Amino acid sequence: MYIHEGIHTTRKITLEVLSSKLCGFLEFIPKTHFRQLQRLHYKSLYSFDYEDPEDLNSGNKRPRTKTYYFILFGPLAICNSDNDVSVRFFNFDDRDGTLLIWKMTYHMVDEDTENDIESRTCFKTSDSLTIEDAVITPGRDSYCTFGVESMSALKHPYIETNAETGSRKKVEFYVKVVLHHRNTTVFRQFEYEKGEEVFVKYSLTDALI
Repeated sequence: MYIHEGIHTTRKITLEVLSSKLCGFLEFIPKTHFRQLQRLHYKSLYSFDYEDPEDLNSGNKRPRTKTYYFILFGPLAICNSDNDVSVRFFNFDDRDGTLLIWKMTYHMVDEDTENDIESRTCFKTSDSLTIEDAVITPGRDSYCTFGVESMSALKHPYIETNAETGSRKKVEFYVKVVLHHRNTTVFRQFEYEKGEEVFVKYSLTDALI
């Protein structure tokens, strides 16, 4: 991926600004699918270890860290990979370890029994789709995130029906991924030139696990 004039108005752009304009999202897949895609040399896989809040809330004294598997979509999926750079992908709030989340809500005004609620793709003019994004807090040191009670929220949409109007909404969560650097000074001051390639330390086939 290259920096081009349409992303910004000057010849240079900082990593921090670029991070706010280019992002990706992760779609949960089972481990078996992940491994199969690895064998097929699929180029946009991503995984991370995470202590599920569901385990923490269950009273376990030693909650287990589990590995979760995803396909990476969006502009960040076409960043050039280079294990010698220090720019990384970032999907956790840097203050409390909360996942950065995109929240997608599909509002269905009319009842439609012909389409399954979880796979419906037929939109009516009265329906609407809203996407809410995690944003940087005024202090600029962390993100305001949408909390998920457990990682299972990333596997199944949440369905809610309004008893009075009969309208329904389907809510889905996706993990958001942005560019980042562990050194705050570098993150805020490092500059890219117009036409420069964007490299990130990321194995395209997620071979690190």
